[in-house]
Amino acid sequence: MIDFKKQIEKHLNSITIFVLLIIWQLTLVAIAIPNEEPKSLNYQVVTNNIDTAKKSLLAINQLIISTKKPNTESQNQLENLNLTQKLGITKIKTLIPNKIFKLSFNQNINPYLINLLESQEWIAKVALNPIEKSQILAPDPLIISNPTTIMNPNYANILNIVAPQVKSNPIIAVIDSAFDPSQVDLSPNMLSGIDFADGDMDVSLPSLYKQGTSNQNIINRSLFHGSMVAGVIASANNQLGTVGVCPWCKIKPYKTSSDDDITQDTNGNYIAPGLYQDSMISSIYHAISKGIKIINISAGSNIYSSVYQEVIDYARDNGVIIVASSGNDNSNNLFWPASFDSVISVSSINKDLTKSSYSNYGQAVDISVPIDNGVVTPVYKNTQGVDLWSLRALGTSFASPVVSGIIGLIYSLYPGITPNTVRTLLKNPTLISSLNSSNPTYLDQLGVGLNPELFVTSLGLMNTINTPIQVLSSSTDYNPSRNNLPGFNIDQDLVLKLKDIQTLGADQSLNWVCQLYTKDYNANSWDILGSSQIYNPQTGCSTILQSSDRVNIAYMDIKWILKIPAVSGSNEFKEFEFRDLIVFEFNGIGMSN
Repeated sequence: MIDFKKQIEKHLNSITIFVLLIIWQLTLVAIAIPNEEPKSLNYQVVTNNIDTAKKSLLAINQLIISTKKPNTESQNQLENLNLTQKLGITKIKTLIPNKIFKLSFNQNINPYLINLLESQEWIAKVALNPIEKSQILAPDPLIISNPTTIMNPNYANILNIVAPQVKSNPIIAVIDSAFDPSQVDLSPNMLSGIDFADGDMDVSLPSLYKQGTSNQNIINRSLFHGSMVAGVIASANNQLGTVGVCPWCKIKPYKTSSDDDITQDTNGNYIAPGLYQDSMISSIYHAISKGIKIINISAGSNIYSSVYQEVIDYARDNGVIIVASSGNDNSNNLFWPASFDSVISVSSINKDLTKSSYSNYGQAVDISVPIDNGVVTPVYKNTQGVDLWSLRALGTSFASPVVSGIIGLIYSLYPGITPNTVRTLLKNPTLISSLNSSNPTYLDQLGVGLNPELFVTSLGLMNTINTPIQVLSSSTDYNPSRNNLPGFNIDQDLVLKLKDIQTLGADQSLNWVCQLYTKDYNANSWDILGSSQIYNPQTGCSTILQSSDRVNIAYMDIKWILKIPAVSGSNEFKEFEFRDLIVFEFNGIGMSN
């Protein structure tokens, strides 16, 4: 006989266990969602107390998002999402039209808000809005009243050698705090600017902040960090104040710190605000849209942003070189934007090539500049109308614009030069120094040492008759292309070319002689192919590789030797080698996709 009581108890126990299991699973989900690290905030652990722990580092009630593709309906989608999900978005600001937006909330950001946004199929990335800090150290109050240059008095003489060769006046975007376009050294080279932080065209500050009654009494100078950085790059050679690294370059100023965020310390001194990353994103995009090819950012943050990286990559893809300071924390922690791969990260070294005590270091650093005594740079015109000329300032904030100015010089001499060639030149072993022997504790963590005086001396002399030519880059190719490979056993001749040689040191070819060598990929010796020939600037050097010159091989090394007169009119030659690899279709091996 069936015991119904026991059967009912048995089923009730099973149901109870099942219900408890469901409750347990739901509890796990409820716990996991708010504590899950948002995947787009790669380097940040976002927790519920981010509003208190990170208050000085980021905007605690703001996020930046990018869409997967430009979409005119993006703002409507955000507004509808806000209405439906009750996200508490109080303001939507467009940073890049139809693509990147800043969202302000009526509460502090938290993982729930981030996860909700990331769950939207049309949103690509969700990121924080860090507050980047200028990398300035306390400047020396000594004011230099006589005309000088940012590096040393001899630098002006070097510029005089370079000046006759100038072909253009490159524009360099400086994304920073406030500027004073009326300052005597800045006004000749300062273009109209934009204040993306306050939403107007005024990149200066109210006269309230231009305090100081004499050249020996500058107060609040750090507020005009933008002026100081711009002055390092392009102070005019007007026999007043200072001379910049590239005094014929032009500055496009972008102000990204808000006037409303200026505070006072207990002594009544005004304290410079940080630079909001959303304003910096808008500035970068605007500079790109105006065709500017060089951008200087003397600020940064330890907080990674996937949206910021997207914008930096967009700049790279549009042929823009961004130079940024590596930071002043004596640390190898990643520092953005300097640590992005496509950004030129600049650290500071002393004149003996040792690392400056404050300077950051690490594998992300590309170049170090000796500014141990500081660089001379202008500040602002005070309320009494006195042009406060210059002071010495320290920090990687001022190492970065030295490199930006050097790049401006390169573009001014070679307007058609490509960004990749500029990078090659900045690492040319004849123009820079290895820093490992002077810094055994920081092996391969300071990039290369760039001495501006020696570098510009070489740059200025390269078009004169008695200076060795510098070959920067070239390309080799053959027909058909690698996407249509010939078979190893097909009776087909190939045309091999050496072309597109870019140099510093000659405006045209100087009877360059090229010769082609070939060898089986696994062979030890090279064979001369064809006869030597004079390089043609339009067509390059060209030699036919006949089918009889290759037998049953899948790979062949080729080597062009280019001989260039070491000195114009001389019988002495410098040799440059350009190697390539030919790939044949060998029974399926070597096929290219």
